[in-house]
Amino acid sequence: MRNGCILRSGRWARLPRAVRGFSLVELIMVLVILALLSAVAVPRTGNMLRRSRLDLASRRLLADLQLTRSQAIRDSAERKLMLDLSLQQYTMPQHGGTNRTHTVALNVSPYEGVRLVGSSFNPPEVIFNRLGLPQSGGTIMLQAGSEIVTITISSTTGRATRVWGP
Repeated sequence: MRNGCILRSGRWARLPRAVRGFSLVELIMVLVILALLSAVAVPRTGNMLRRSRLDLASRRLLADLQLTRSQAIRDSAERKLMLDLSLQQYTMPQHGGTNRTHTVALNVSPYEGVRLVGSSFNPPEVIFNRLGLPQSGGTIMLQAGSEIVTITISSTTGRATRVWGP
């Protein structure tokens, strides 16, 4: 085979385009296009992963706040969730009606890259009374990259809600 031709009956015959294959120039062009597409896709994948981790961490915190409130109502006793911004974790003492303490660290898997950036509670703890009402309402903020989630605890109902954005 030479230059897209084959030897047939002592003569060089040109092969149809579908049989010949691709030239080096065509292969290089395909590789350049794939490189450009992957250069665009990689940063988007990183942002998607950060957002997913922030979503997971905020849902976990929301669920733990609801659990703490439910346990206060069930046990007819004060229950609290304590925030530690320096260690990037929160703790629920007397978890599950026992004297066990449950801690959730936000700087380890599966929450890497998520930071506990602020709280309007002073001291940084959410305390629910025996009726499931907080001592005060307030907010807790989580951040991953440029994304921020604010969790708001209502002072009148004790319910926690989650909002994306600043």
